[in-house]
Amino acid sequence: MSLPNTVIRQWDGKDTDVLTNYYRQYKGLPAFANQLIAMLTETDLQSAASWLLKHGLEHTPPLQLTAQQEVSLLCSAGQLVCWQSRLHLLQILQYVPIPEDAVGPLSHFLRVGLQDKNKFVRAWSYSGFYLLGQQYPEYQDEAKAYIVAAMQDEAPSVQARLRQLGVGDVPGD
Repeated sequence: MSLPNTVIRQWDGKDTDVLTNYYRQYKGLPAFANQLIAMLTETDLQSAASWLLKHGLEHTPPLQLTAQQEVSLLCSAGQLVCWQSRLHLLQILQYVPIPEDAVGPLSHFLRVGLQDKNKFVRAWSYSGFYLLGQQYPEYQDEAKAYIVAAMQDEAPSVQARLRQLGVGDVPGD
């Protein structure tokens, strides 16, 4: 069964109750996660689809993703157009192990995110690099350099977010 995407397509970007009800109604479908991940490739669906994935991974019991779904999800990052979708994917990283097959596309996405005009996307991109460095030691020095620079040069709101996330304790320290 295909997920109906009318609600997702018409989401106003604000009323999360609509999406929460959608999640409750369809989360039990076998292809739920696959279809949400596929929606990330469609510009007009990605904000709601990324919100639904984030919602599912944050709640108990969390949405379960297979290793292949994790790869597909993280490799879709470069296709995300709106800042909300990029932010949702960045916030998802704390719940999803980074599969080796997704490291290249994800590291590129994170580097681009460090230059984003949106402060939230930048802050969470630093956090993403921190997580990448925790899982893949070859990224620890790069993560540390980015975070050290951010704590000197970034907007105070980004620095506050980094402290709140605990990324001041960079890998390798």
